[in-house]
Amino acid sequence: MNEPKYTLTVRLEPVDRYNLKLFAAVADKTIGEYVKDIILEKLYGKESEKHGGNEPRRTAGITQDSEL
Repeated sequence: MNEPKYTLTVRLEPVDRYNLKLFAAVADKTIGEYVKDIILEKLYGKESEKHGGNEPRRTAGITQDSEL
């Protein structure tokens, strides 16, 4: 097996986690789902999954489970 040749250590600033979500989208979800999660996190101050399960949350005309 090939051993890793390099080790990367990264110190993240709080704002970097939003950029990393977009980069991670390539490996995990669509960009649209990540953008939706980022917008909801900015609006509510926490991850969208913590907003009460499957219950839609409405604020200022935005519904959590609607497509952006």
